[in-house]
Amino acid sequence: MLAKFDLLVMNGLVVTASDISSFDIAIKDGKIHTLAPSFSLEDIWGRAGYRR
Repeated sequence: MLAKFDLLVMNGLVVTASDISSFDIAIKDGKIHTLAPSFSLEDIWGRAGYRR
Protein backbone atom coordinates (compact mmCIF):
# COMPACT_ATOMS: atom_id res chain seq x y z
CA MET A 1 0.00 0.00 0.00
CA LEU A 2 1.37 3.43 -0.92
CA ALA A 3 1.36 6.25 1.59
CA LYS A 4 -1.27 8.91 1.01
CA PHE A 5 1.25 11.67 1.80
CA ASP A 6 4.98 12.14 1.21
CA LEU A 7 5.51 13.47 4.76
CA LEU A 8 3.38 13.71 7.88
CA VAL A 9 4.40 16.05 10.70
CA MET A 10 2.57 15.14 13.89
CA ASN A 11 1.73 17.89 16.39
CA GLY A 12 3.62 20.57 14.43
CA LEU A 13 3.48 24.22 15.44
CA VAL A 14 1.62 26.32 12.85
CA VAL A 15 1.97 30.10 13.02
CA THR A 16 -0.39 32.43 11.13
CA ALA A 17 -0.89 36.19 11.27
CA SER A 18 -3.54 35.78 13.95
CA ASP A 19 -2.84 32.51 15.81
CA ILE A 20 -0.33 29.88 16.93
CA SER A 21 -1.64 26.31 17.19
CA SER A 22 -0.57 22.68 17.01
CA PHE A 23 -1.65 20.70 13.95
CA ASP A 24 -0.84 17.57 12.00
CA ILE A 25 0.65 18.73 8.69
CA ALA A 26 0.46 16.44 5.66
CA ILE A 27 2.80 17.18 2.73
CA LYS A 28 2.23 15.84 -0.80
CA ASP A 29 4.25 16.79 -3.90
CA GLY A 30 6.15 19.45 -1.94
CA LYS A 31 3.04 21.34 -0.83
CA ILE A 32 0.89 21.39 2.29
CA HIS A 33 -1.97 19.05 1.50
CA THR A 34 -3.80 18.88 4.84
CA LEU A 35 -3.83 20.70 8.17
CA ALA A 36 -5.74 18.79 10.83
CA PRO A 37 -6.07 18.94 14.63
CA SER A 38 -3.07 17.34 16.37
CA PHE A 39 -2.93 13.54 16.23
CA SER A 40 -6.09 13.23 14.10
CA LEU A 41 -4.08 11.93 11.10
CA GLU A 42 -2.30 9.30 13.19
CA ASP A 43 -4.54 6.51 11.88
CA ILE A 44 -3.64 7.35 8.26
CA TRP A 45 0.08 7.20 9.09
CA GLY A 46 -0.34 3.98 11.07
CA ARG A 47 -1.96 2.21 8.14
CA ALA A 48 0.72 3.42 5.73
CA GLY A 49 3.53 2.01 7.86
CA TYR A 50 7.12 3.13 8.09
CA ARG A 51 8.63 4.04 4.73
CA ARG A 52 12.25 4.83 4.16
